[in-house]
Parts: sequence; structure tokens; C-alpha cells
Amino acid sequence: MKRLVILFCLCLAGVGVFAQQTLHSSYFMKRMPQRHKLNPALMNDYGYIGIPGLSNVNFGIQSDISLKAFLYPTADGNLMTFMHPDVSAAEFEKNIKNNNGLAFNFDYSILSFGFYAFKGYNTFDLSLRSSVGFYLPGDLFRFMKFGMDDENGSKYHLENLRVKSNNYVELAFGHARKVTERLQAGAKVKVLLGAGYLDARMSSMDIELSDEQWLIRANGEAYGAFYAATLETKADGEIDGIETDFNSPALSGWGLGFDFGATYQLMDNLTLSAALVDLGFVSWKNVLMGETRNDEYVFDGFDNVNINEDDALDDELDKISDEFESWAHFYEAEAPAHRASSLQTTLNIGGEYTMWEDRVGFGLLSSTRFSAPRTWTELMASVNFRPINSLNLTLTGTVSNSGANWGWVLNFCPRSLNFFIGTDKMIGKVTPQFVPVGKLNFNLNFGFSVALGGPAKWARKAEKGKLKDTPTVSTYRALMD
Repeated sequence: MKRLVILFCLCLAGVGVFAQQTLHSSYFMKRMPQRHKLNPALMNDYGYIGIPGLSNVNFGIQSDISLKAFLYPTADGNLMTFMHPDVSAAEFEKNIKNNNGLAFNFDYSILSFGFYAFKGYNTFDLSLRSSVGFYLPGDLFRFMKFGMDDENGSKYHLENLRVKSNNYVELAFGHARKVTERLQAGAKVKVLLGAGYLDARMSSMDIELSDEQWLIRANGEAYGAFYAATLETKADGEIDGIETDFNSPALSGWGLGFDFGATYQLMDNLTLSAALVDLGFVSWKNVLMGETRNDEYVFDGFDNVNINEDDALDDELDKISDEFESWAHFYEAEAPAHRASSLQTTLNIGGEYTMWEDRVGFGLLSSTRFSAPRTWTELMASVNFRPINSLNLTLTGTVSNSGANWGWVLNFCPRSLNFFIGTDKMIGKVTPQFVPVGKLNFNLNFGFSVALGGPAKWARKAEKGKLKDTPTVSTYRALMD
């Protein structure tokens, strides 16, 4: 576990559980069951019941830095960390950035369905959602690599080292309907049940290095909320760990969230849309708090790591992690009764131009996710193929503040079954150890559902004389017109 933590911190990578929210590349796929998560005004032409536990599984990772800044090839084709003496300071300085961010998201639908009633399209979704963000300044890694690079002493000033995590169960109810012939509107209300929360931040860290000693003065605080959890402390109050009683499960908090969206058919073959999703908060209880005392203490430094040419990658990570634990000293503090955290609110603005009787569409989607201290923005262009109703394919290209990438989605949707799989961000070139050479950006989304009746199905039956023209069928026809 210790090695996994340091791998996250050093490589801004690892085995993560999550990318952004629901697959952005599916935004313009008209038979995609889960796209109401991106805009609650988007209505399918049929209802659905998701296969429990498999209706929507979404995981991935976003980062704005390449792993090549932290892992380097050896002469025999293996890997070594940037701390290895064979990695020159000049080579490392060329690859490191001043600000480094890593974000994980996870969205797992436990139960999900959609149906037509109440003069519109209704959705229900019970899901588990998680988000984790690491924000690390480049000087943190420069200090680790260079140490005292001046014989007269060296100083480092680090700001805004931060780790944030929100984990909760989401119960969402949505409704969308036609307002006019060209305008559709939709909204969702979400009840949020908190599972766990962490927000640890070093607002500043001053490091002074000399021949006599290395001095560190850290200023920061950490908040956490976990059910049945207590802090383990040393005699002087320094936090030594967290003890959790899993025999007494309980909620760690509650909250509310909202989605709002609309679509407008500007011309017969041009539709515009916009949505604001995940607008809300979670109020956490049983809060734990730790804070630094801004005391100056002596740090032995990474001089004790003593990485040599014979060390394997695992050995290097073990040695670094042993030293890394002594960087910050948090002491138990009086915590507030409650602490609120905001959701990762996202603004989606899109437009699609269709040709050849809606068989091909060209889409453009702008997404901005607001999350302190880092806002993620991206612009996605897509080509959407709908050759037959039972098969849809989308190809996308994306540029964002985490780099450029491409993606795809395949939606197989015959009369009774809907299966989709796709990604917004593909991993490109990798090393022989399957470590990405470029920036680590990847997500995977897939799901299975059973198709139910809807406007298209009822209207087709009525036209073939298999169904009487009842008020219900007339309502479905109006929804499709």
C-alpha cells in the first residue's frame, strides 16, 4: 500500500478508478441509454431497463503531465525513477512542469431505467460515484531530485499541495419533455448519501538546506469524514493513523444535486443543446481534522535513499516511500461538526449538424468541469454514423488542458438489447512494461440494458394497424414530431 501511494505521488499515475463523468463521445448518439447523465433534456426514442450492476460502468484517469518525467528507460530496457543517479538533472528539468494535476473519477450504476409517462421521458438511476484529485507543484519533485544543489545552501518554497476525494451514493430522478415543437427541456434531482471524504492541503512548505541540517516548516490542514472512524495519535498528539470500525456502518453525510438542460432545433438539420450537471453539495458529519503546528523540524532528507545502479524499480519506490512519510506532521485538532463539499459541476454546450436523413452527423461539444483548485476544459469534435437503427458508431477528437486525444463509441441496439462500449481518451504509445509514453489520459465506459416501448415503437405499431389510435399513442406521436 505504501508503495502504491508513493507511485501516485511520483508518477501521477497508477491503477486508478476513474476518468471524467459519463462518456462524452456518446453525447450525440440518439439511442444511447445513459446520455441523460450528460444532459437531462436528451430523450431516447424508447425506454430501457439497465442490467443490474452492468447498465453503466465508467472508470478512467485525467492528468496533464507525462510519465516520462518520472520514469526513465535503463540501458537493458527496464525502468528507473527520476531519483536514480543515471537520470541527469538537465533531462529531468526538461520534462517536469510547474503545476501537476491528476484526477480520477468513477461512476457505477447499480440500478437504472427510463420510461415514457407523464407527457415526457423519465429516468431513475442509483449509482456509486467517486472522485479523487492530486495537485502537486513541480518544485516538490525538484527538491527531491536536486536537494542542495548550491554549496552555500538551497531554499525551496512549495505551495498548494493538495489531495481531494468525494465518495457517495447517488439516487437520481429525471424528467424531460417537449416544451414547443423545437424546444426540449429536462431536469434532475439527486439525493446524495455520503460514503467518505478527504481534503488534505499544504498551503505552504518552506525548506532550507545547508551542510549542517535540512529544516522544513509546513503549514497545512486536513479534513476527513468516514463512518465509525477515529484518529490514532502519538503521545504528543501527532496523527499516526485512522482506525475504522466496519462492524458499525453508517452514512458519513448527505447532500442534494441538480441537473438542468435543454435542446433546441435551430434548423431541420441543426440542433443546439446546453446543460449544467452536478450542481450541488454534500454535507459531511463526524468530521476528523488534523493540522500542522508550523513548527520547524529537521528532515534527514533523501540522502538516506541511496539509490544505486543495481536497484530495481520496486526497490527505488520502496526507499523513496520510506523517506516520504516524514515530510509532514499533522496533529489532531478540534473539528467542526459539519463540513460541506461541492460536486464537480460541469457545463456542456453542444451542437450537431446532420446529413443524409440523419444517417451522419457532425457534432461539437464544449465541456468545462469546475473543481477547485483545478478547472478542466475540453473541446470535442465528433462524426456520428447511424447507418441503421440497430447500430451506431461515433469517432471523436478532443483537445483540452490535459492534452489532445481521440476516442470512439460503438452502440449495438437491436429491438430488445442495447450494448455500448467506448472511450473518450485512448492510450497511445507504451513502453515494453506497458507504461504510456505520453500523458496518461484514459477512460472506458460500457453497459448493457433491455429496450422497452417508446414513441417510435408505439407509433410504428399504430401506423401498421396493430394498435388503436389511443390518447397514449397520440401523445407518443406528438413527442416524436
